[in-house]
Amino acid sequence: MITHHVDDPRWNDAIVTGFFTPDYEPLAIAFSQNLVAHGVPHMLYDVPASAWENAILLKPMIVSRAMSDNPGKTIILMDIDCVISGDIADAARFEGDMSLCLWARFKFNYGSNKSRLRVLPSSRIIAFKQTAPAKTLIENWSTLCAQYKRTSVQTDDEQILMLALGVTDGLSINNIHKRFIARDPEYATPESVILHYSAHGKTMALTNAKRLKTLKRRLLTALLGRPYPNRDKFQTRGFVDTLRSPPTTDEGAPL
Repeated sequence: MITHHVDDPRWNDAIVTGFFTPDYEPLAIAFSQNLVAHGVPHMLYDVPASAWENAILLKPMIVSRAMSDNPGKTIILMDIDCVISGDIADAARFEGDMSLCLWARFKFNYGSNKSRLRVLPSSRIIAFKQTAPAKTLIENWSTLCAQYKRTSVQTDDEQILMLALGVTDGLSINNIHKRFIARDPEYATPESVILHYSAHGKTMALTNAKRLKTLKRRLLTALLGRPYPNRDKFQTRGFVDTLRSPPTTDEGAPL
């Protein structure tokens, strides 16, 4: 576990949490250092090695554990491949039981002018108050994750979270402020203070070791504000483009 506490009244009733597998420990350390630099208290949990598809289903369990370890505090769940560049204390101040971003986009049918509106919650950053409805949501999310983990259905934590939201009664949801949305870098706005540098999906062509090295360089470049020197024999020329989101995706696009 990686923990850090601060003596700041703005954070007396809130804490950031997340988790990492052994392969992602260097990334978790870099994330912790980023949070420390901005005075953000956090508790990052280490979990056993697991395939990415299974690891992401641990998110509700991590939130539940953080609630137990920090009674009464607002829990801000964040992906460890995020980078913050400013004050995020206000992300813990909202009306309702939870605060998150809902991605919405139109999905057009090929060869037709008909479309469907697709809405999915982002789990890159979610803030939970320790209210009864929020805890019920966490239980429902965890139960559904466990159920889908035992099947051959290919899904992820965000789609399952959408199902959990739909079956949780009395839940009040706040739409997180735009500056706290963990956007992909190419979709950032001037007010964005949290960016998301995906450690999975966009770098699948690289080996785990090379992917982590490449991602670490990009994170350090973002944190230091200048290019991080590459001293390896393997030159990661164009690694920024390698990690960049596909230009056709709508995820992370400015609302």
